[in-house]
Amino acid sequence: MAVALCSRVRSWLLLLVVLGAQPARAIDEIQVYNGEINRPGEWSLEQHLNYGFRARRPDYPGALINSRAFNGTPELAVGATPWLEFGAYAPFAIRQDRLFLGGGKLRALLTIPGAAERGWLVGLNTELSWQSPRFSRSRWNLELRPIIGMRRGQWEVIFNPIVDLGLGGRQGNSFVPATRVAYEVRPGWQLGIETYSDLGPLGGFVLARRQAHQVFAVTDFQFRGLDINLGVGRGLTAVSDRWVGKIIFGRGF
Repeated sequence: MAVALCSRVRSWLLLLVVLGAQPARAIDEIQVYNGEINRPGEWSLEQHLNYGFRARRPDYPGALINSRAFNGTPELAVGATPWLEFGAYAPFAIRQDRLFLGGGKLRALLTIPGAAERGWLVGLNTELSWQSPRFSRSRWNLELRPIIGMRRGQWEVIFNPIVDLGLGGRQGNSFVPATRVAYEVRPGWQLGIETYSDLGPLGGFVLARRQAHQVFAVTDFQFRGLDINLGVGRGLTAVSDRWVGKIIFGRGF
């Protein structure tokens, strides 16, 4: 019983000081991946931005929190083959008139060709990042983001069972799934719901009240040649950020 109790305490501590309240930290990208990629040789540029209206205290000393901060990253991507795309990010945050640089990220997205036109989609995004101490407790981190989804008529349902892994340091690992359900009101305009959660470390999820859960009302549309994703999110638990607004806009070239 003592061993079990110690194991449970360690899980709780891991939640509180590592990744159990991830939405309280600066998050540069709030997005559900849908498996769509650029054509071979096609480039795209996106800007991710979000603002924390009400957020928790930082997870560890020196962490940059999301409250009253603009967080985001530009994302440059290029299609390599019909099933492979490469991308690069430069995360940043602006808080109290100060600019904080968050390092850099590289990603490779594998997906079935023509996912945008299929009734189902499967893919995997792998992301390697180097981040400053204000953004992560580990300098190096790895994200594995499977993509599973289906489209039927005007409906779209997508699931990203994401696993975050800290490579060295004290970041640990966490299961942070994201989902999206959207309805196409008319061509080029969707309304939907996205959810983002942090369930704690793999192999030992934390108690429900210690999990982070956010729900976003979102809309996707085109404006003057830009693809735009706009949303506002509400935290559902005490360890979640209360209110966050987000926008993603970009175009291919």
